[in-house]
Amino acid sequence: DDAEDPFVRAVGGATYLPTPTTTLSGELYLQTFGGSDPSEYLEVALSERFSRSEVWSLGRTYAALAVGQQITPILQSNVGLVMNLEDPSMLVAPSLAWSAGNNTSVSVGAYVGIGERPDLTSLKSEFGLYPSAVFTQMSAYF
Repeated sequence: DDAEDPFVRAVGGATYLPTPTTTLSGELYLQTFGGSDPSEYLEVALSERFSRSEVWSLGRTYAALAVGQQITPILQSNVGLVMNLEDPSMLVAPSLAWSAGNNTSVSVGAYVGIGERPDLTSLKSEFGLYPSAVFTQMSAYF
């Protein structure tokens, strides 16, 4: 849309393998279209860019960390963190994946938003808005 101002989105990350069964990953993410304060999040959430999924987050600067650990050759545990560096709040995502066969996997996990919860008059943090959720997923490839 010619009426919308351009914005910058940038991400950088690294992965480190301290052992053959452990993976550590980290990323930094920046988008100039977003709120620098929780009081601006509602405006971002109601924007055309957010409704088109052009941006997925309400803030501007984020860090993400992930740790994966192979427990056995068919069982993998993971924990991911996505942190809004400006409010501060975070999303914690632990999971456990089981390779049930050559073409089938089963995962269980959760998403837990940590941060100051909103009240009736204002937003306090981005991930404080998120409810906790659990999931089970089965994938089959054929």
